[in-house]
Amino acid sequence: MAGPISGRESVEAALGQALAGTGLQVAPGAGGSLTIRAASGPVAGVPAGADLAAIDVTDAGGIPGGSHGDQGFQPGDAGETIRIGDAPAREIPISVSTVTQKVLESQVVTSTADAVHNVAGVNLSPAGSGIGRPTFTIRGFSGAGYNVNGIPNGGIDQVPIDAVERVEVLKGPTSILNGVSDLGGLVNVALKQPTSETIRNLTVRYGSYNYKTIAADLGGRVEGLEGTTYRFVTSGNHADQTYAGYKDPHEILVAPSVRWQGQDLTLQGDLRYSQARIAPGTFAFIPALASRAVAPIVEPRRGVPIGNDYFGGTTENLTLSTKQSYDVGRIFGMDVTLNNSFEWSDIGYSIHVPTLSTAGNIRSLSGPLSFVRNGSDSKVLSLTDRFDVTMKYESEFAKQTLKFGYDYLNSHSNSGRELDSFTANLATGLPEFPRRTPNEVPLSITKTMNTTQGIYILDKVDTLDDRLHILGSVRQDAFDSSSTTSIPRVKRSTSSASTSDGPSWLAGAAFDVTSWMTVYGNRSDGYSPNTGVDISGNVLPPEQRDLAEVGARFALFDKRLNLTTSFYDLVRTNVAINDPADPSGQSKILVGGQNSKGMEIEAQGEVLPGLNLIASLTSQTFEAGKDTNAYNLYGRPKHLANLWGTYTLQDGPLAGLTFGGGVRYVGTFLITPNSATVYRIRGYDTFDAAISYDRPDYTISLKVDNILNRYSLVPSLITTYLSPIQGRNVTLQATYRF
Repeated sequence: MAGPISGRESVEAALGQALAGTGLQVAPGAGGSLTIRAASGPVAGVPAGADLAAIDVTDAGGIPGGSHGDQGFQPGDAGETIRIGDAPAREIPISVSTVTQKVLESQVVTSTADAVHNVAGVNLSPAGSGIGRPTFTIRGFSGAGYNVNGIPNGGIDQVPIDAVERVEVLKGPTSILNGVSDLGGLVNVALKQPTSETIRNLTVRYGSYNYKTIAADLGGRVEGLEGTTYRFVTSGNHADQTYAGYKDPHEILVAPSVRWQGQDLTLQGDLRYSQARIAPGTFAFIPALASRAVAPIVEPRRGVPIGNDYFGGTTENLTLSTKQSYDVGRIFGMDVTLNNSFEWSDIGYSIHVPTLSTAGNIRSLSGPLSFVRNGSDSKVLSLTDRFDVTMKYESEFAKQTLKFGYDYLNSHSNSGRELDSFTANLATGLPEFPRRTPNEVPLSITKTMNTTQGIYILDKVDTLDDRLHILGSVRQDAFDSSSTTSIPRVKRSTSSASTSDGPSWLAGAAFDVTSWMTVYGNRSDGYSPNTGVDISGNVLPPEQRDLAEVGARFALFDKRLNLTTSFYDLVRTNVAINDPADPSGQSKILVGGQNSKGMEIEAQGEVLPGLNLIASLTSQTFEAGKDTNAYNLYGRPKHLANLWGTYTLQDGPLAGLTFGGGVRYVGTFLITPNSATVYRIRGYDTFDAAISYDRPDYTISLKVDNILNRYSLVPSLITTYLSPIQGRNVTLQATYRF
């Protein structure tokens, strides 16, 4: 009845405006809630001072249990990737793309890797380790990071989709979050959080290759413990084989979390255990024939599995984490909060993959080829702590969020490597690898320790009637690394150690030209330590990553649809390569770097009632410095595009019936197995379709990927093989809410 309350108001202030003149008032309640009560005299039969209702404001958002305020396909806040998680996404002058939970549900996404296909400038490639975990290339640079709730994960243990609330992609130098910067950006997975809303969801899936999943998502208040909420997610999936013919892929997840929120103090504890058996994609080997190519690509016949169930790997992860937040109160006119996040993880993984060992000497496709079985068993123990002091100030002219923080990241790893040789025949283009068992004695054992410590200042200012939004960050990081490699068979070992430090910074601003158009720009610089030494034994200075970007954001269709255009120039310098003057290959030199330039367009949200879409378009060019070799050019399509849309019937007997469809396009790319040979691989497009029916207590969805069963090759960052895309794949999903 009061009408909408707009502007940058707290929930308490907005309710106060809405209740003006009604005889009602709002007051803080327990656990972060707000209570509406009668101010004076009876109101609607309620005595003066009596409570009318308690309103929970801790989980405001468009999706039950959501903690980011996402509305359908449209993201709410910017998330953890910028350290100011509650900042509206439209006010952030850097590129953070978000795939919301509603998008994941509509596409029946079964892995976080598949989710990033929706994001401009991001492409997936077969894993360099060959264990079935794809690597992310962002804005032309490979080696993008993979984070979980803002903390580096390494990408080996990618979180099962049922624990995921949203997927965020930060583009450009990532030092604002990690200190030491990833190359083109990072993928951050935001996990489902404790919620005061009652959630009782049971999900089952069944699909191609006898793929099946059962998952439970439970959440709500803990009865008898005021201010305490919880979330419990568990899932298990299994398939008879992958599309490439490798046996027994599966995942298991158990992830409980609990939060207690008092008047000033908030405590949260999380546990996550996952175990997975993963397998590589199928291989299409590329013969390196020096100056000529008899057959540029050896393409396995579709539908014929290669390899065997031995190749692949397993991962096991146990992660414990806690969060603490204490509201100190007002100091010198600023609201001060102390925040701390602590995480300990134990990740073990085992990898056994085939590697072509004579790529540069292939002269015939019919003779035997030499392969090696490359295996390793590794253990990684990590400890991360992030502490910050957050100060918020608000006046008639400006609002400010200021953070002072300290990050500590430490990891210990122990890896044993195995290697043996065998031969295979490419006469049919289908190498069948014999089953092997691991060697009893590892070929080598490597122990490493890495420590990164950083301090930073981050400031966000909103001024000029809340139309100008300025964001800046400066930090200094120190990196220490040590490594020891021993070869048990010859009783020999080598050790190395390095120390480096470097600054990084970010500066950007966004200006609301109109109520529906915002322009922005940013400049950021990140660094990554070079662990090598020059021929004199001196540690090389850090590698630098520099980004310049401008763009515009548009809020269309009554602000239901977000459209973003951006132009960027991303440069990598101080790249370390082996010193050609050192025959031992132990020393390195710095050379000119790599440069990626491009244009991106992204749109997501609601066009008309019931009609939602998420779309992206990328055009990029990538250049390597003259001092670096041609291998840096491969596996990067110039053009990428994705479109996915859904339409839901709004009324009538079939209200809740949703039709979905989309197309994904990957442009032509190059492969350079050696400096004298360049292959141009044609691009491809795939079409997907879905249908679902949503009722208050259940949802049923059917998704068909690659509905036309296209056969193409995925861009690869590995110079010896490509991986064909997956053919037609069908998944049926049902969720029951009780």
